[in-house]
Amino acid sequence: MSVEIPLFTSLFFFSLHDIRKGTAPGIFFFFVSCFLVGLVEDPLRAVTVLLALLWAQLRLSTLWLWLLLFHPAAWMVCWLGFSMRQGIAGEADVYAIAGLACVLPWQAQVAAMLGLELWRRWWSYRKLPGYMPALPGLLLGAFGYWLVRVVLLEA
Repeated sequence: MSVEIPLFTSLFFFSLHDIRKGTAPGIFFFFVSCFLVGLVEDPLRAVTVLLALLWAQLRLSTLWLWLLLFHPAAWMVCWLGFSMRQGIAGEADVYAIAGLACVLPWQAQVAAMLGLELWRRWWSYRKLPGYMPALPGLLLGAFGYWLVRVVLLEA
């Protein structure tokens, strides 16, 4: 529980900047710090997420994708990485989900992607102009997962 508070705080400020300016400078350092924490907690998960991020960033062949699908931590990173390859998601979004994947379980990643979908639907319902920032949706889902986990485990 000690990692989640700084994680969500930094992701909150990145989300605010993403809404206001359309960019999230420093999200790479968010991933690096999450990767280092994840490397201490679970090295296999952190290395698998790093390989999935490299697959998305360097546009490696799909042969690597099959190797990455054996670990659940890489699933959402590969999914969002594929979206980035198609021009749907941005680079900062992939760094954010990869950072979450390094320190949170795969259920939190799925919740983050569900939060992203809820955010997308709200954004399109409101017909807001411009592109849709994805970081607030990722934060919404991951924070919702954390709140449910805290409430259910503490009660």
